[in-house]
Amino acid sequence: MIKKFAFPTLLAGWAIAMTLTTGCNKNESAPSVIQNETKTVTQPKINFNVAITVGNHTYLPLNLDRRRPADVANVILTILDTFEKTHPNLKVTNWHIEKNQLAYTTGAYIFGLWIDHEPRIK
Repeated sequence: MIKKFAFPTLLAGWAIAMTLTTGCNKNESAPSVIQNETKTVTQPKINFNVAITVGNHTYLPLNLDRRRPADVANVILTILDTFEKTHPNLKVTNWHIEKNQLAYTTGAYIFGLWIDHEPRIK
């Protein structure tokens, strides 16, 4: 009797989990350096007030839901370019994307960008 209901129960649990984890394309309450309404435009309005900098490291929250980094490459590169132009005294030495993806067939959640930098020597 238990075996008869195991698969439908697992299937229902999976459906509920997918419904709860695949929301809209942005988390309205999460901070983001992208200030546009949809966060999907090619020229984002950027606000670095939510950036966190400690020493030679900065974290820029993006909070983009169901996005492949390659699909928003222009946005990410624009943010990096704007960061460098806004901070001419810093030289970016490295950066990487923080993301999470539930499965191969799902879109990633891009949490943000980690930027390593050092003082620019003139």
